Amino acid sequence: MEYNPIHLDIVWVLFATALVFLMQAGFAMLEAGATRAKNAANIIMKNVMDISIGSLVFWMVGFGFMFGANKSGWIGTNNFFLSEIDPSTDEGMFDFAFFIFQTVFAATAVTLISGAVAERTKFIAYPMYTVAVTAFIYPVFGSWVWGGGWLSGLGENDFIDFAGSTVVHSVGGWAALAGAIVVGPRLGKFAADKSPLAIPGHSITLAALGVFVLWFGFNAGSTVSGNDASIAIIMVTTNLAAAAGALGALSLSYLLWKRFDASMTLNGVIGGLFAITAGTANMSPGMAALTGLIGGMVVVGAVLLLERGNEGRRPGGCHCGPRVRRCLGHGCCWPVRFIRLRRCRRAVLWRRSGAARSPDHRCRSGVPVRAPDFIHRLQAHRHDDRYAGFR
Repeated sequence: MEYNPIHLDIVWVLFATALVFLMQAGFAMLEAGATRAKNAANIIMKNVMDISIGSLVFWMVGFGFMFGANKSGWIGTNNFFLSEIDPSTDEGMFDFAFFIFQTVFAATAVTLISGAVAERTKFIAYPMYTVAVTAFIYPVFGSWVWGGGWLSGLGENDFIDFAGSTVVHSVGGWAALAGAIVVGPRLGKFAADKSPLAIPGHSITLAALGVFVLWFGFNAGSTVSGNDASIAIIMVTTNLAAAAGALGALSLSYLLWKRFDASMTLNGVIGGLFAITAGTANMSPGMAALTGLIGGMVVVGAVLLLERGNEGRRPGGCHCGPRVRRCLGHGCCWPVRFIRLRRCRRAVLWRRSGAARSPDHRCRSGVPVRAPDFIHRLQAHRHDDRYAGFR
């Protein structure tokens, strides 16, 4: 039997699809662990709806907008419901594999948003913006970059986004930031003096497991070919960026707060991964490590910027919640000249200068807060407990 390389490509794309699908589990664990236990059911339902609604909507219109004939350079105009694919040919079978691979990408872009508005949105709002993102927002921008649109040929060396720093992470990160600005902070996020307070997640172990599941992500699969030897270097650069991102966030957070912060270190991994996604196939190992290091540090700085810049704002102001931090890491796409504000997961533990040495402080989960602020926070949590479950 004659060897047909397209068969190996199909197997590789489907294998990569399964890996990317597992990212849904990773994001679900990361977000659930980073929020309070009473909201876990709400978080899980949102992530289930990502892939459920997203798959159907992307099949109906999203894939056509993104990869259909794009004569204008702005949007695809055919292949809705996969109507242009011929299942009788090997090329058609590869197109089906490519479609399901892109479907899980679209679902990933959507799930980046849910954590930024976690614990303070009604469940019904989530399916609504899942439809909007997978039907139009993500496919349109994707068509500009990957569908032969105007952005793909921009500049002398074209616009390079190999695996989705801008197409997936930036789109999801900016949408997450917009959602956080609209819904505002959670009850108890700011003290009476308008300084931000930590609202710790219920399981750092669950969040860490989610990060490990996300570690390699979809970068190598973006070759969409099992015959492409660059898979090897892509895995290397991805791993180095994630590792350097963790060290970057750990080091900078220690310099700022004089303690090793587990949650911020996990954020650094995510920041390093999202920073390397665009150039993972084009960078040397050394540059990949540097990119990840800067990405991890950018996450810490972005958290500080958002928290300090929005102290005391109520709905209509920004809130760096459990996954707005991830949104800050999704904002870490500086290598493609976009600072996408990523999903940074930690309900940031800022303290005012001199707080740690004041005798009027109590310590909760290692976070120094003033006694009156601590009482205010408990009152806010008691009020918030009435809204447990699907909200």
